[in-house]
Amino acid sequence: MKTYCKNLDLTDQSFIFEAILAYLHDKIRKRSTVRFISGYTGYSESYVRNTLLAERAPEDNSAKDKFLISTCMRLAKEMSDHISLRTVREHIIQRSYGEKIIRYLEITDTGSKKRRDLGLEATIFRLYEAVANEAAMPLFRAKVGEFQIGSIKGKGQAYGRKAILRWMSRDPEGTKYGIQADVSKCYPSIPHENLKAMYHRDLKKSQDLLYLLDTFLLLYEEYPNPKATDPHRGILIGSPVSKDLCNYFVSRLYHYASEKLYVEKKRRGVVRRERMLSHIIIYADDILIFGQNKRLLHNAMKMVSAFARDCLGLTVKPSWVKFRTQYCGRSGRLTGCVIDFIGLQFHGGEVTEKFYYGRRTKHRRAWVTIRGRTFIKAKRKLFRFTRMVKRSITVTQKFAKSLVSYYGCFTNTDAAAFRRKNKVDQIMRIARRIISDYVKGKPYHTTKYYDMWRSRIA
Repeated sequence: MKTYCKNLDLTDQSFIFEAILAYLHDKIRKRSTVRFISGYTGYSESYVRNTLLAERAPEDNSAKDKFLISTCMRLAKEMSDHISLRTVREHIIQRSYGEKIIRYLEITDTGSKKRRDLGLEATIFRLYEAVANEAAMPLFRAKVGEFQIGSIKGKGQAYGRKAILRWMSRDPEGTKYGIQADVSKCYPSIPHENLKAMYHRDLKKSQDLLYLLDTFLLLYEEYPNPKATDPHRGILIGSPVSKDLCNYFVSRLYHYASEKLYVEKKRRGVVRRERMLSHIIIYADDILIFGQNKRLLHNAMKMVSAFARDCLGLTVKPSWVKFRTQYCGRSGRLTGCVIDFIGLQFHGGEVTEKFYYGRRTKHRRAWVTIRGRTFIKAKRKLFRFTRMVKRSITVTQKFAKSLVSYYGCFTNTDAAAFRRKNKVDQIMRIARRIISDYVKGKPYHTTKYYDMWRSRIA
């Protein structure tokens, strides 16, 4: 069996240095980062904060991040020694500087309104996780399925949106029926024993990486969530390695559903295989499958639930929904269900026949819109930002970033008319300029941004 990361030297100081520098690069303003560097170097927190900010945009470019780079080089050598000596756990406890090794915080997800328990590790713990995540990336890229989105770079929501639209438009028969399901408490319910068995099978020639991952699970068990019923289950939500480990673990379910679910039919002495489902896409713990046969699709979902329970130790919620994908009926009205997935809504319309190089194929009109509550939030932020700039009110960096984060909702959906009417692109350019000036340390000038609004929008 093929193994991964077998030629990787995890004690290489340059590799560790690059990984922790990339992780800390955009976190120098965080209080936990400043406190950790202060404890590690012996300087006061105010000195560390002022030095990091001053060196982020210096007059002499050769002095950029000089203090951060020198600190990371010292820390990389120390981490390399502890990985070699197998004393990472002791090093994490020693360098926590008063921070809890793992602190749990309950939050409410703004999108789904679900309550989740975040795991906030000590900074040194997160640095080790960042190193392990970078080292294990070849494994994650190889094992995570083609349409498992949300963790691998280049396979995000835009990738999933493009795939679903392509399936709906080019394969109207294969996407006639669909099922949406959800794994119950996916992160907190991953069994450590099953996860260990998976990565020990695939990484058996990389002992340093195996040691790091085993140490992480050991610390998860040593400092469990007070609400957890079994300390030998679950990985942290929000850690540098958690989303990749979760997708890697769920990849077994993806490959089972996409490769093993079929029925054999015999006709005139010839046995042929028929797939029980046409397409599958998984976003973290959300599952969406399509098929052209309602009965086979129903049985496929039952088999997926049984595999998740028996082989992975996960539970698929019994409230999964089977639906008829939206289509245009004989009366000309749209019937069926709109697919609400990855924060977007997918619609289907009339089916037409097209000829490609003499071959007749069916094509269905498909389009995507923004989820209703997401659109309302984005529109309110857009109008509020416009009023603040127009009335010369100072816009904070946080608010400008929150506005820009919604830009993808407009560019990746059928919202061209709204963008033209409300000058969305021009407003986003002003917001990005404000963020750029904040990052570069330039003073905030209300007249400057007002003039930009006058020239581009008014």
